Amino acid sequence: MGVRILAVLVCLAFGASGQSLPEGDGKDLVEAVCTACHDASNFTTKRMTKPQWQAKVLEMLQECPDVTQPEREKIVDYLAKNFPAVQK
Repeated sequence: MGVRILAVLVCLAFGASGQSLPEGDGKDLVEAVCTACHDASNFTTKRMTKPQWQAKVLEMLQECPDVTQPEREKIVDYLAKNFPAVQK
């Protein structure tokens, strides 16, 4: 029951923020992991290269052993694809 309440609160907070993540493989994982601590605008407003996203995800999840390496890679792939660095 507690997990359901938490999930509903996360969804409500996410919807209230006005942020909408692009569809794609890894979206659900990003919503579940990243928006548990941050508003989506913390990462949707950033544009980084894949190595930069890898470093940021490593930094953010360094003390979160529940997120597996394959899940971390999926998060990085999603962020790098949907929020790439701006080409100069």
